[in-house]
Amino acid sequence: MIKNYTVIDVETPNGQNDKLCSIACINVKNGKIEKEFYSIVNPESNFRQINTKIHGISQKDVLNSPTFPVIWDQIHSFFEKTCIVAHNANFDLSVICKTLEFYSIPIPKINFIDTQS
Repeated sequence: MIKNYTVIDVETPNGQNDKLCSIACINVKNGKIEKEFYSIVNPESNFRQINTKIHGISQKDVLNSPTFPVIWDQIHSFFEKTCIVAHNANFDLSVICKTLEFYSIPIPKINFIDTQS
C-alpha cells in the first residue's frame, strides 16, 4: 500500500488540452493529508462553452486569476519525490506537461498511478 502520494486534478478551458484553468493538488504522507492546494488559473486562452458546461469555470471567472507560472511556483513541490495519483492521469499530466512547455518551464520526472485503469 502506498502511503505517500499526491492526488491531482485539472480542468481545461477548451478542446486543445494544452492549458489548464484550474488545478487541485493534495499531498498525502503516511496516509494522512499533509497539504492541499486549489486555484483557478488564467490560461491566457479562449474558453469553449462545452468546457465551461463541464466544470463551471468561465473566461470571466479567470480574468483576475494568476497565470500558470505563478501557480507552478506554489505547487511544484507537490510533484517532487512522490507518486502522482489521478483519475485519467494521462490526460491531467499531458495538460500539465503541455502547459509547462508553453511557458518554457522544465518538466519534472513524474511517476504516476491512473485510477481509471
